[in-house]
Amino acid sequence: SSGINAEYGDQSRVDSGEEKSFSKKIKDVHTNHPNFLSPEGSYFGIKHYAGQQKVLYNITGFVAQNRESVSEDTLQVFRRSPNPILTRFLSSNKKELAIGEKRGRKKQPTTAKSYVTDLRVIIDLMARCDRYYIGCIRPNTENDPQFFDLDCVSRQINALGCDVLVEAYLHGFSVRITFQDFLKKYGRLLPEPRPPNCTTDVSLCNAILSS
Repeated sequence: SSGINAEYGDQSRVDSGEEKSFSKKIKDVHTNHPNFLSPEGSYFGIKHYAGQQKVLYNITGFVAQNRESVSEDTLQVFRRSPNPILTRFLSSNKKELAIGEKRGRKKQPTTAKSYVTDLRVIIDLMARCDRYYIGCIRPNTENDPQFFDLDCVSRQINALGCDVLVEAYLHGFSVRITFQDFLKKYGRLLPEPRPPNCTTDVSLCNAILSS
């Protein structure tokens, strides 16, 4: 998405920038990307996650809205706030404005430029931390505690990449136990009567896995 935002910001800096030009530009640059769906009419798509479904975006008003910015007077009022969250939130905007003034630009940074800058700050912060992820799966979209929607859960599992992770563990044989320990834990699953050719620990384990 940072690539899309680059074209988004460039198009907004052009006085004659329009949605049609923006649509053509992102199509020319990203048409061969596997996660990009070429514009059709006023929509283009991006596959953000591991799932196969693409998110569609309507480009109507994209360029005009990106040119909008908060006035410097308003930003100054927020920066004087005693609330540390507000002052920290606006610090990146202040740095961008200072860089723009040094380069001879006195305009406020565009929405896309501010977004990309904030995104880089978050990525840098996460790179310095020990990351832990908790994936929550909703049983349905109706907030019904007594209803399990298999299609809904399957889409989330696919989007989270859980099936790929399980497959990787299977291929990597991440859990390695001895045949004796396996029989102690799963010996009750042996078929009855036992096959006559199962005389070793290996053959007994194969019988359990094949049953």
